[in-house]
Amino acid sequence: MESENKENITELISDVRSTTTKDTDNVSVKEKDMDPELIPNLKEKKAKPEPDFFNNPKSTGGLQAHFSKFRKAKKQDIKYRNYVSKQSLAHRNDPNFKQKLREKFVETAKKYFGVPYAPRYWKEGEKHYNAPLYLDCCALVRQVIYDLREEFGFQLDRWNQAYQFDTLPIDLKFEEMKPGDLVFYSGIYYNSKMRKQKHNMVHVEIFTGGETGEQSIGARWQKGEVQFFDSYKFTSTAYHSIEFHYKSLDTYLEGVCRSFCDQHSWSSANMQWAPGKKSIFNIDDEYDEADMNAPDVDDMEDEGESKKPCLADRAVPCFIGQGNNPSLAKDSLTNLGYRIMAKGMLFSSEYRFKWTQTSMEINYMHFKEGVHICNHISNANKVYTNKIATLETIQNLKLSFQSGEIKSDLYSSVSQFFPETYRLDMVSDLHQFLNTSTDGFWLEKKSQSN
Repeated sequence: MESENKENITELISDVRSTTTKDTDNVSVKEKDMDPELIPNLKEKKAKPEPDFFNNPKSTGGLQAHFSKFRKAKKQDIKYRNYVSKQSLAHRNDPNFKQKLREKFVETAKKYFGVPYAPRYWKEGEKHYNAPLYLDCCALVRQVIYDLREEFGFQLDRWNQAYQFDTLPIDLKFEEMKPGDLVFYSGIYYNSKMRKQKHNMVHVEIFTGGETGEQSIGARWQKGEVQFFDSYKFTSTAYHSIEFHYKSLDTYLEGVCRSFCDQHSWSSANMQWAPGKKSIFNIDDEYDEADMNAPDVDDMEDEGESKKPCLADRAVPCFIGQGNNPSLAKDSLTNLGYRIMAKGMLFSSEYRFKWTQTSMEINYMHFKEGVHICNHISNANKVYTNKIATLETIQNLKLSFQSGEIKSDLYSSVSQFFPETYRLDMVSDLHQFLNTSTDGFWLEKKSQSN
């Protein structure tokens, strides 16, 4: 069956390539057969160069003027990003939001039950040899956070449990532990050749409490799987002198992920860039809600300088970002005579139309009603929803049924009115789907298509 599928896929690819070649040949033939009066217009359209931010610098004030405009717009974008970040953190302090995310964190971890620890411990012919996924203790935590990265607002970096320990500063007593908090283990390896871990941190598990009061979820054994454990306490054959460190998940729930350790900064190129004090993009002034009513940086005049004519005086400027079928908007606007702004003008507010992949690429704080037109609205998730948002809402409803927060005389569970559903773009759901025992047909629905 597998070989037949590969042959079918190969034939399909060949058909696509063949069709593409034929279509290309047909286009060239049609051009030869076209009305001669239309050919010059066609060639002129093809030869039309794409507007370049740095082309013809003399007519627009020179490269230095361009950079000055870009710098101002970039600083404006950083201000806006900081403002949005502050507002987001304020929202995350809501106890209901944090509790829902905490529950989702535990539920997502459960989806990885049965995933083996590491590939090197399984030989050919054994149960988990060549498995599609492996998770050790810290990788489980990292993967769950990654699956919920939109809710948490970040994703954990590549380091192990010592890094995760340093990013959770709130110490707890065992009696204060709640489901979703983490238990870290420090210890000394029996094998002196083993690489010493920072803080001697050797293991981590997710605390759940459960019926025993000490239940946890983790990847504990080399030949084991992700599973429930009746107690987070155990005796290891790899290390001794174990000490338990109880850490609150609240820091993550509030959208904060950084090192709180004076000894280890855990800096990474993967972290979001922010300008330093010596950066030309550094923001010297404080930023608060009052800046929402401030004029656009493009409208501000430097002292001693007269304002230069706006580029829009010559042609209506439009910005087309990456993704979301940009050619559709670009072709339509250029055919109408509009000027496409260069990619470096992402932060500029000097546009008439803006087409982007996500709403995060639009600075709504400087959006001018009646002047700017965008393909997103700022509060889209509050006004209307989509398939993914609907699925997440139903998953939250499922948690509310399970916790007893919501009770109904008609339904006792979500499964009574909603079919078994998985998100194949999430590793946890994909793992569950591949291991489901449900028979019958499955309906596949693309998340971004109607």
